[in-house]
Amino acid sequence: MTNAKERKFEFLALGFIVALGALLLENAFNVLFSINTELDLSQLTFPLISYFIIEEFLKLIVLNKKNSATQDGKTAFSNALFLGLGFALTEIFHRYFNANLPSNDLAPLLGFPLIHITTSISIGYCLYKKIPLWLTIIPPILMHLLYNFIIIYELDSFLLLIYLFILCLFIFFTYLTLKNQSKFDLPNK
Repeated sequence: MTNAKERKFEFLALGFIVALGALLLENAFNVLFSINTELDLSQLTFPLISYFIIEEFLKLIVLNKKNSATQDGKTAFSNALFLGLGFALTEIFHRYFNANLPSNDLAPLLGFPLIHITTSISIGYCLYKKIPLWLTIIPPILMHLLYNFIIIYELDSFLLLIYLFILCLFIFFTYLTLKNQSKFDLPNK
């Protein structure tokens, strides 16, 4: 059994790998459907929506495989948090490297980490609670869709702050829910 620091680093690294895998799949999607790689980020389009669906499915696959033996809620929360953080850091680096950032400064600094951590925690929570996979994927896709909608259509910055605050509350209350739980506390399904 690995110690907590090694596990956190493992999930952070997995977040980097999952983000790179998502980028490769998104590029393959572009080639497959002959989509211009200079994606118009001024509106929600089918390719853009498919990108965050790909991202959330990859997080689901990794967390489902790696968290299957997790015996306590705090570990499930930590694993998902570090996977999301690794994913977000990779996306921030990629966006800065390509100078492809939204005009709103809050998006890359607060939004990218919060949306990826929150969606990963949502997936981790649902998997820990043994919610069916088809239901597990719906909340993170909707969270990501709403975040992208706010950013792309440059809605009021106050609305973005409220949404980011709600994401923080989600993270906090999910932590409180899971911190003292054991798989042995869950009903058998």
